[in-house]
Amino acid sequence: MMALFKPLQNQMLFDDCCIHSLIVENKKLFRCVINSFEFDFSEDYFVFSQNFTPFEFSKKGIYISNPLNPDITSKKLVNKLDSYLEGVCNDEYPQKIEDIKSRLFELASKLVSLLDYDIDFNCDIDTSSLIKLLSFTISRGDEAPASLLLRYILLASKYLKISLFVIPHLNSFFTCAELDGIYETLALNNINVLSIDCTAQKNPPAHSTVHIVDSDFCLIDTD
Repeated sequence: MMALFKPLQNQMLFDDCCIHSLIVENKKLFRCVINSFEFDFSEDYFVFSQNFTPFEFSKKGIYISNPLNPDITSKKLVNKLDSYLEGVCNDEYPQKIEDIKSRLFELASKLVSLLDYDIDFNCDIDTSSLIKLLSFTISRGDEAPASLLLRYILLASKYLKISLFVIPHLNSFFTCAELDGIYETLALNNINVLSIDCTAQKNPPAHSTVHIVDSDFCLIDTD
């Protein structure tokens, strides 16, 4: 995994470290970078590649605009969860699925017999329809913001096969201890994250590489 920040022509390698923190002290450039992800033109500022092949961030990346309230109930994520559960049912519980279909057919037939006119019903119910009927959703619970963000990233990585998460303002919202916990878990799971902020913490969290771009567009520090 590699990221090229065009204003500096500076490559950030994700092979040796999964979590990179880009500190853009120039406020104008910082605004432009954030807007590029907000409005889907990040390719103006970044080139992302995997196995030396560039990829579109919109297809293999996720921008978490509000790390305090990640979209953990997104339709895309829930649909992938449904697909996973459908596969589990078909592979591990085929007989239970057939029993449910048989009971539904029996119930529908009895209901039709109560009517004094002809009526049709769908007797070919697939597993996908049964899963959707149950309306599975990912519970938000009462988790702390750091735990909720971490859970969202882990779920999106597993079910959506995301190559890179880009997250702004982490230094503003979370303590160094909270970020240490988040980054440690992400590093253990080999999940790539690019954090973007305009100010650096005095004691950067472990498991991350920090790149600081000063107000004159110079790279003044890389850990």
